[in-house]
Amino acid sequence: MSRLLTSLESFVRPSQSRYVGPSKLRRNVSATDNTRSRLHHRLGRNAKFCCKQRHYTSRAACLAAPELEKLAEVQVTQASTGLVVDAASLLDSGKVLLLPFMTHFGDFDSWEFALKLVDRMPELEEAGVEVVAFGIGSLAGARKFAVSTGFPMARLYADGRGAAANALGFSPGVGRKGGYLPFLEGIPGEVKLLLMCAGVGSPGTLREVIRGYRGDKSAPQVFNTGSAVDLRWKVLFNVLGEGYQRPFELATLRLRNMLSILGSWKVLAPADKDLLVQRGGVLLLKDLGEGLEVVWRYDDPGILGYADIDSVVSRALAATDGIHSSDAQRS
Repeated sequence: MSRLLTSLESFVRPSQSRYVGPSKLRRNVSATDNTRSRLHHRLGRNAKFCCKQRHYTSRAACLAAPELEKLAEVQVTQASTGLVVDAASLLDSGKVLLLPFMTHFGDFDSWEFALKLVDRMPELEEAGVEVVAFGIGSLAGARKFAVSTGFPMARLYADGRGAAANALGFSPGVGRKGGYLPFLEGIPGEVKLLLMCAGVGSPGTLREVIRGYRGDKSAPQVFNTGSAVDLRWKVLFNVLGEGYQRPFELATLRLRNMLSILGSWKVLAPADKDLLVQRGGVLLLKDLGEGLEVVWRYDDPGILGYADIDSVVSRALAATDGIHSSDAQRS
């Protein structure tokens, strides 16, 4: 029995090689409750027994939701270290996880969402929400994106083939299999992108573009001092008032982002130009007792249709209530 326990312990110890995946982090276990208890003691407090899949996990989470199991086949690269990992190995049970699956690193949507999320990261971290973000493109693109937006590299992963978005069934965009007008599959990705920018197969895009120019009194002010979204001459917008999205304010942010993107397009854009139209989304995960479950999901409908950051943060914070209550009871 001692040999068995030693062998199992070595299986769940993280690999020292460059590639770290679930195959290194977990192995099926067939054991009695007594053996589970002894093994848990040997592995430490971070080990968790997955009652559905009957295996121990050290870093990788017990995935109760079938759609999350697909992430075990997706390899992504951490921006800060360059390590290649299975996406599923990043999902830590016992926590509330916010997973933004952004579009490619040269997309307006990714830049706007990341800039807004950066401002809210301290609030999420304080509440115990762990953010793990994915973007489509190369490692170099991810690093350039992180530097430009201020997004923490340690929480950003590059998905060069858009495999995560595909596995989770996010909209593939115009002219691609499973998307709008699939018979246009043979045309260049740049043309497909222009079609979507014109509103073809991209509901809400033109309305959102117009909103950037007209302003929106129901939306918050765009440029704020000390924010990731700031502007030295933002005081000029005060002529139109304060405390709401002023006319041309959001359009100005998008123009600034566009100039930055075009200046680094070769690095930021994905190698496969078909991925220029791939949409993303957001998953909010929580351990409900038998493994991580998707408690909220958002799918981008089209260009500039990314999730509202206030809605994302409020849902993530609400999901921590049960976690905090359980922690208080244990203490």
